[in-house]
Amino acid sequence: MRTLPVVAVALVLVLVPFGAIAGASSPIGLVKVTEGMATVQRGDEMLPARLGLALQEGDVLRTGADGRMGVVLRDDTRLSLGPESEIRIDHFVFAPAKGHLALVVKMARG
Repeated sequence: MRTLPVVAVALVLVLVPFGAIAGASSPIGLVKVTEGMATVQRGDEMLPARLGLALQEGDVLRTGADGRMGVVLRDDTRLSLGPESEIRIDHFVFAPAKGHLALVVKMARG
């Protein structure tokens, strides 16, 4: 009778980390260049844009009056923001083996 609880605990230990990994969003690109005031808004969190920062779908990229930012997406798309710019990466898909490619970027200013 002790076998059932042991099996249940083993399943939880195996499946919970898998669910956490499967639910994690993978990076869609990286910040490659930053100068002056440059930030990445991810949900309610405001991150300073720094070299190597991983970008995710839904991120809002902003630069201030003295800011510049350059990013490279996984498909080698390059986005360059000058001063006083704001763009949101709404949707990104890069699965060329499956024929799935998409990029939706909304520019609010810049």
